[in-house]
Amino acid sequence: TGIQNTTLIATSDFGCKDSITKQITIYPNPTVAFTSDIIYGAPPLAINFDNTSSAGNYIWDFGDGSSTSSITNPSHVYSDTGSYQVNLYVTSQYGCIDSAQLEINVFEPIIDLSVINNSITRQGDQWLMKALLRNNGNLLINEVDAKLNLQGKSVLYERITSLNLLSGNTIEYQFKSSFDANENTPSYFCVEATTVNDYADRNSENNSFCSTITDKFGCYNLYPNPATDYISFGITLPEDGIVEVQLFNETGSDCLQLQSGYYAKGYSNIFLNFNQGTLISSATYFIKVRYKEEFNTLKFVKH
Repeated sequence: TGIQNTTLIATSDFGCKDSITKQITIYPNPTVAFTSDIIYGAPPLAINFDNTSSAGNYIWDFGDGSSTSSITNPSHVYSDTGSYQVNLYVTSQYGCIDSAQLEINVFEPIIDLSVINNSITRQGDQWLMKALLRNNGNLLINEVDAKLNLQGKSVLYERITSLNLLSGNTIEYQFKSSFDANENTPSYFCVEATTVNDYADRNSENNSFCSTITDKFGCYNLYPNPATDYISFGITLPEDGIVEVQLFNETGSDCLQLQSGYYAKGYSNIFLNFNQGTLISSATYFIKVRYKEEFNTLKFVKH
């Protein structure tokens, strides 16, 4: 840029030469820069653009086939999903042109938070808890309503705020709530995310995680009782193994093999559907759960 001397030298067919020198002014390209208040979201997505370019004439191309704009700081609404490249062209007072780009992504929102691990430690007379959370969706997660369950006997609810968990990221969260500790060590601890950003999660199957605290076999929390169509209950295993589930009536006869399967060490949930395969009448029953040489018995009423 600046003033430059440019010389033109001409040579005739007979070898005669002459020249002329002129001063040429080279002007700089304009400075082009802009930002937007958001760069992704669900349709209709309204975006405000902030133009920080140098002075000049502005042409905005929003990348969606709509009309261009010459406003300094325009706003635009994207009605359909897709990825759009916004181009800002700036022409200076000297006719120099430059441009800048920004990508806008418009998509249907997916809220999917998974609880992939948890931990609980005793500190004095309190149980302190943590959970490892991952954002599998495409929106920023800031608020989570969490249910903390200590062996089904003690339940706490905590609202997590200002989490700032970006899409694809994982964070370890230390709960502010705590359980009172006594001389008994609970068998398991569960964390469940009940709502995310005040909405139901898209994939409810990964919203909870349970970890065992002791290394003993046990059965817990038969639900519902009385039952109509199904029941479920939790088990804790000190190591991987086969678990057999049998059903008996009140007299101890009429045994039914409901389930036999391989379960991993730690906490698992067993679900029994009485509308598929096993049809039983209304009465009182006992469920016998066998792991290796150990047994647990659960009682329930079928309506």
